[in-house]
This record gives sequence, C-alpha cells and structure tokens, in this order.
Amino acid sequence: MNDEQALKLYRLIKDDMDALEKRMNNRFDAVEQQIDDVRGHIDHLYGEQQAREIEESAIGHQLGLHEEWIEQAAPKVGVAYRRAA
Repeated sequence: MNDEQALKLYRLIKDDMDALEKRMNNRFDAVEQQIDDVRGHIDHLYGEQQAREIEESAIGHQLGLHEEWIEQAAPKVGVAYRRAA
C-alpha cells in the first residue's frame, strides 16, 4: 500500500467515524430532550400533588371548624347532635 492509498483509506475511515459521531450526537440529543421532557412532567405532577395536599389540609381544617360550630350550636337550637365515628 502506497502513501496515496493509505491517505485515501484514512480519509474514508475518518469520514465514516465523523458520520457515526454525528449520528450518535443527534441520538443523544434526542434522548436528553426526552429526559428533560419527563423531568418537566414529573415536576408538574409534583407541584399539582403539593397543591392538592395543601387544599386537602385546608378543607380538613375548615371541616373541623364547622364540626365544632355545629356541636356548639346544636344544644342552643334544641337539636340532639352526636359526632359521627
């Protein structure tokens, strides 16, 4: 193999490797984008869950206040009231 043939082979291999690297980079970029999308969805769901927990806590507190008010008001209006189990 002479120098010209070796150089031609080198360029061919280099071009193939460059093309392979480009394809791999494109695929990795796509995978990274998908991972970012999944993280975004998880963050969104986590935020919704936190909001729901806060809302449920507020509803529970308000319900407790209503229950106390009913217990106090029932004897005053002549209604027998017993808290549910």
